[in-house]
Amino acid sequence: RTTTVYPGSGKCPSDQDDRINERMNCIPEQFPTQATCATRGCCWKPWNDSVIPWCFFVDNHGYNVDKVTTTRLEATLNRISSPTLFGNDISSVLLTTQNQTPNRFRFKITDPNNRRYEVPHQFVGEFTGTAASDPLYDVQVTENPFSIKVIRKSNMKTLFDTSIGPLVYSDQYLQISTKLPSEYIYGIGEHIHKRFRHDLNWKTWPIFTRDQPPGNNNYNLYGHQTFFMCIEDNSGKSFGVFLMNSNAMEIFIQPTPIVTYRVIGGILDFYVFLGDTPEQVVQQYQEFIGRPAMPAYWSLGFQLSRWNYKSLDVVKEVVQRNRDAGIPFDTQVTDIDYMEAKKDFTYDKVAFQGLPEFVQDLHDHGQKYVIILDPAISIDKLTNGAAYETYDRGTAKNVWVNESDGTTALIGEVWPGLTVYPDFTNPNCIDWWADECNIFYQEVKYDGLWIDMNEVSSFIQGSKEGCESNKLNYPPFTPDILDKLLYSKTICMDAVQYWGKQYDVHSLYGYSMAIATEKAVEKVFPNKRSFILTRSTFAGSGHYAAHWLGDNTASWEQMEWSIAGMLEFSLFGIPLYQIFICHQDPAFFGQNSLLVNSSRHYLNIRYTLLPFLYTLFYKAHMFGETVARPVLHEFYEDTNAWIEDTQFLWGPALLITPVLKEGAKRPWKQQRVNMYLPGDKIGLHLRGGYIIPIQQPAVTTTASRKNPLGLIVALDEDNTAKGDFFWDDGETKSKSKYYILLNVHSDDGTSLLIYSLNFNLGKNFTVQWNQNFSENQRFTCYPDADTATKEKCEARGCLWETVLKILIMFHSMIYDPQNKRYEVPVPLNIPAMPTSTYENRLYDVEIKENPFGIQVRRRSTGRVIWDSQLPGFAFNDQFIQISTRLPSEYIYGFGEAEHTAFKRDLNWHTWGMFTRDQPPGYKFNSYGFHPYYMALEDEGYAHGVLLLNSNAMDVTFQPTPALTYRVIGGILDFYMFLGPTPEVATQQYHEVIGRPVMPPYWALGFQLCRYGYRNTSEVEQVYNDMVAAQIPYDVQYTDIDYMERQLDFTIDENFRDLPAFVDRIRQEGMRYIIILDPAISGNETKPYPAFERGQEKDVFVKWPNTSDICWAKVWPDLPNITIDESLTEDEAVNASRAHVAFPDFFRNATAEWWAREIIDFYNNQMKFDGLWIDMNEPSSFVHGTVSNQCRNTELNYPPYFPDLTKRTSGLHFRTMCMETEQILSDGSSVLHYDVHNLYGWSQMKPSYDALQKTTGKRGIVISRSTYPTGGQWGGHWLGDNYAQWDNLDKSIIGMMEFSLFGISYSGADICGFFNNSEYELCARWMQLGAFYPYSRNHNIRQDPASWNETFSEMSKNILNIRYTLLPYFYTQMHEIHAHGGTVIRPLLHEFFNDKITWDVFKQFLWGPAFMVTPVLEPYADTVQGYVPDARWFDYHTGQDIGVRGEHHVFNTPLYTINLHVRGGHILPCQEPAKNTFHSRQNYMKLIVAADTNQMAQGSLFWDDGESIGEFTSFSLSLQSTLTSTILKSGYTNKTEMRLGSIHIWGKGKTSVNQVTLIYNGNTEVVQFTEEPDKEVSNIRKKKI
Repeated sequence: RTTTVYPGSGKCPSDQDDRINERMNCIPEQFPTQATCATRGCCWKPWNDSVIPWCFFVDNHGYNVDKVTTTRLEATLNRISSPTLFGNDISSVLLTTQNQTPNRFRFKITDPNNRRYEVPHQFVGEFTGTAASDPLYDVQVTENPFSIKVIRKSNMKTLFDTSIGPLVYSDQYLQISTKLPSEYIYGIGEHIHKRFRHDLNWKTWPIFTRDQPPGNNNYNLYGHQTFFMCIEDNSGKSFGVFLMNSNAMEIFIQPTPIVTYRVIGGILDFYVFLGDTPEQVVQQYQEFIGRPAMPAYWSLGFQLSRWNYKSLDVVKEVVQRNRDAGIPFDTQVTDIDYMEAKKDFTYDKVAFQGLPEFVQDLHDHGQKYVIILDPAISIDKLTNGAAYETYDRGTAKNVWVNESDGTTALIGEVWPGLTVYPDFTNPNCIDWWADECNIFYQEVKYDGLWIDMNEVSSFIQGSKEGCESNKLNYPPFTPDILDKLLYSKTICMDAVQYWGKQYDVHSLYGYSMAIATEKAVEKVFPNKRSFILTRSTFAGSGHYAAHWLGDNTASWEQMEWSIAGMLEFSLFGIPLYQIFICHQDPAFFGQNSLLVNSSRHYLNIRYTLLPFLYTLFYKAHMFGETVARPVLHEFYEDTNAWIEDTQFLWGPALLITPVLKEGAKRPWKQQRVNMYLPGDKIGLHLRGGYIIPIQQPAVTTTASRKNPLGLIVALDEDNTAKGDFFWDDGETKSKSKYYILLNVHSDDGTSLLIYSLNFNLGKNFTVQWNQNFSENQRFTCYPDADTATKEKCEARGCLWETVLKILIMFHSMIYDPQNKRYEVPVPLNIPAMPTSTYENRLYDVEIKENPFGIQVRRRSTGRVIWDSQLPGFAFNDQFIQISTRLPSEYIYGFGEAEHTAFKRDLNWHTWGMFTRDQPPGYKFNSYGFHPYYMALEDEGYAHGVLLLNSNAMDVTFQPTPALTYRVIGGILDFYMFLGPTPEVATQQYHEVIGRPVMPPYWALGFQLCRYGYRNTSEVEQVYNDMVAAQIPYDVQYTDIDYMERQLDFTIDENFRDLPAFVDRIRQEGMRYIIILDPAISGNETKPYPAFERGQEKDVFVKWPNTSDICWAKVWPDLPNITIDESLTEDEAVNASRAHVAFPDFFRNATAEWWAREIIDFYNNQMKFDGLWIDMNEPSSFVHGTVSNQCRNTELNYPPYFPDLTKRTSGLHFRTMCMETEQILSDGSSVLHYDVHNLYGWSQMKPSYDALQKTTGKRGIVISRSTYPTGGQWGGHWLGDNYAQWDNLDKSIIGMMEFSLFGISYSGADICGFFNNSEYELCARWMQLGAFYPYSRNHNIRQDPASWNETFSEMSKNILNIRYTLLPYFYTQMHEIHAHGGTVIRPLLHEFFNDKITWDVFKQFLWGPAFMVTPVLEPYADTVQGYVPDARWFDYHTGQDIGVRGEHHVFNTPLYTINLHVRGGHILPCQEPAKNTFHSRQNYMKLIVAADTNQMAQGSLFWDDGESIGEFTSFSLSLQSTLTSTILKSGYTNKTEMRLGSIHIWGKGKTSVNQVTLIYNGNTEVVQFTEEPDKEVSNIRKKKI
């Protein structure tokens, strides 16, 4: 979206308008002077504090937007004519944006005419995916002057807003500022930030890698990290911002808060990450830059190092005294002292004589050895005069950084003296480095590498020859870096590397060295993880190496500051970092000193906790989770945690509270208390609700890993705990791994210690103690219809009484080879190859043993959303059972059955699924078959699960919460959709099964039908009454009454004039739909082409291995008999019903035959516009066949009979025999037993294809029986319901369920099908039914015109509202047709963070913006509804109701219904008429409902309403200006799409003086009225 704001004069603001904290410094490089300020065209206003800018930008700098491409938001920006700051301004730049994922947005600004340097990141590639269709953010571009905003949709908070300052874009100076929504900012580096949360008081932080020890200053240090995170509010919502740029820069933070970037090269390339929690933001950032490397287990042990050991004897003494003191200690490190003359890949044969043997001794004691390497290769020979072969081999391969000529190696000076610098961006150099590491390893068997001095550091300025005077070494602007000289303590900026000039790639030196070192490690230690420690870092360095915080000093303050440094590098994706501790080894002060005893004690604790720490690193490596975790990441709802940086967490569960100052107070459960912590103690606390894996410690990890493992279970207030545990051999990359999820529940919360357990985690084991099994944890072993007994239970190998077992299994893959079994022949939209990678999946899958189970875990939360590792899994020929734990009690779906609430009741309820001609009733399996559910997780995420199986089944819910499937055939074929929101999960499901059908426009009109019309005159009378009452309606039906003896494709004598009537009303804009049943009579005495041609084409279902039709009886009557209407239905079946054959719609020939019959009926007998296909479960009035005797007992009475209606009567009850044979399109044979539930599905597509082929129009098919994927070809009505009050709310539940199932064009028979409706019930149902997508009254004579004038008037009024809103409804139908999702939308789909909505089912939304709150009970003139947290307007008055986030009682007199429009949305509407043919020619209008920020948006889809062709679509937005933008212009009709009025609700109470219309370049003042007290304006202009 774009808006236009015109710039001002550039003059200084008045004192009143001068917001000093928003002043943007116009002279950042020096103390300001008035003369310089005037030269730059800025405002000069000195202040009594020099921190506040005296010279600052106003509104005459920056860029204007010239051209905007809306399909993929790009814009050309032209510089506003204004004085320059630093010269070489770029007059025209290009803005490019990418909605890369739903929670990641990228925008970059480049020079379209000259290629500028861009970071050659080795993990982040150019985005090639499709744009996110439903991002969590909106992006707004303001045109004059240019700015960009990123807004979170859910709370409309502006996260990133560059309108606060001008864009400056010159060759060597780029500046952009953003205003942030919160003062709580964390990140950017590397610096000493004394506090984790940034100080906003006018702070400058330079970023340019530098060899500089940390201190009490703002100096730029070793790393280059531009990522920061900001927490928005105590809901946890947070976002991160990353600038992909490696040039020198400074980031300036000032109150408000405002962040200003001043960069001296490259491009502006920003990424914004949106998360629901701070931890999610970090996970998204790390997923983007590359998640951290998985460390070797030993590298988590204690390490010793020191600069200036002087000799190997000193090192040996240190090692021995710490061994003697029993200090756990894994790794000895030597600094450059071990080298000969500080030269890499050498060791001092005098002072360190015997080094290889010493290393072997370390290895013999289970210890490791790490050496240091510097990227500075001496140009001198060895001490003995021999050639320094490392240098010679590098020179031969041309691997050095060169001077500006690109050929001469640049010479600097570091520890060895004069040196050259390896160019690690050069592939030749990477090979050379790996070779040198490998050569030296043959001499000294080191285990890891510490790479230092890689900023890159030099002890002379620039080079031995100095640096040339040019714009790279002396740019026009130098950030506030130490020494204000780019090449200070490093090399010249015009030096040349493979990736580019040092000016651009300087800060990538350490990053490229880490990558090269990883390649070296792969060569030296094939398939091992080893250890790499780097000083200089860039975004993504953690993917390759660990980091230490540099050359600190031994002081209290540096110990305190180190915590902020740790937490920052956790944000940066480098969870493995070190801080130099004490600068002395623990045993230095004596064998029995306080330091020794305390060190031993706490290192033993560390080693005890290493399994927990190692698991945390695994989760960091796999999911991007933090290891050392800021307190705010877990307790973001507590604002005290936002500033807590003297404590930290390991993962979510271990709180570490060190003593940093004498007498410090520590945080404790939202209060501060004094902890007694003497000199040898540190505060360690385990969080309730977590399980911590531990291990008996030892002096090395080699030894400790052989010790027993254990678990610490810390229960929460609910006596539950959870945890996980990762284990492997500790260093091999590809060896088998174990990842275990742990859960414990204790009924009484008492302590329990279990010890002396001797077994191996690599094998199954059970820990058991006697305890009664909670009822909710029992999974039935006897689901049969008869009563369970102990004997029957134990005969199945089950427990009649049981004990609690805790099972811990290891992770492995299990393959179960099976015989070929029936699989559902329903095509899904599944890519041929997986489109995701392991890294970008939202989930992890684990296969469990003993008992077998599958666990699916959401990575972002760790929530297990599927866990079938439960007793009772069975896979037999006619019985398959699988159970799964559920992540919460909030489960929706499974059908078709009448449910009493949208949410499933988990209190031991079983629901059968098997398509049957069964009117809705509690626990009855009805017409459709949908083994799909959606679940909400406690964190607010949602996922969906489809079992692709078409055999009879039942599902049992229990309070665990858990679910058990029992299926009598096929296979288990599950699909899971991870969301993460309910609507997104639904869209993902629809993407797989096919998105809902796009109905014609007229199909959204009101429709009338009746079972029992006796002749055409009765139909005509209804039509005339409706027209006379001026009640809008579009479609007329006749039920099977119009047919001769209920035979398809015939017309009864009593309806001989029906075709003429249909022709007449169609000319008046009406439409007509006919009914067809899949039951073709075979008893005819006269020619009946439908049957005869069907026999000829061999289209009917037969007995297996024969040519005999399996005859049934349905509606068709026998010929030449008189029907006795006094008979019961069963009596009539025996006396007068004909034998019928069921078409086998799986056959290719059947589709052709069906199409021909439909075409012939249309051309030769009667016109129609849609098809209503009924009785297609398939329904029969006999059981199996006319003899009521099937031929295969096992198929009709399977060993396990699901919990179905008429459970003991056989599967063939009132349908076909299960052994009948059907033929798939590929010619293969299947049993009706397997495909029964697909019968209606198999009829839908042939019917839809035939309809479109017949009419040449889109048409609509309404089917009674459905199966997943059927929604892409038709709609559904909810069956033969009852005229009862409780059927109203059940119709809402049914519509919402079918919205999940992908069949959004749905509705119930208004006023009920069975029984006579009473007046008030029908009135309330008419109000509700007016907002069904499929709005049809179908019953005896109780249509709207049949009651009285009052009822007719009410019906007209409510249907006029429907017809007014049809453009909005039609647009919503197209939205789900194009993208999937819901039209009749549960409140929880829009407001999933509000758990109250999870239980709401007596209200619903149309799309995101229109809420319906009907009266569903008799004698009520009020209704209680829930008003979600948004701005809502009464549809009838346009007024803000002033209620949000609470239940509210609405007045609802008998003839009204409560309708509300959500603020922030624009609804396209149209003046109503008697039918859509006429209403489409009326003027359109817009309802613009502003949110609290005076913003709104919407869209309109428009075509001719029935063709399969061109369309036009618009986007609509409001932000003080209402803008309509054509997204696609393909359909034009001058009699349509004429805007007549605009109604603006919630505009604010300021009066409007004038309204202007800008249209086709013309500006015109238009008429308007307003009601200031109601904040309503109405604009009328009937010419647009």
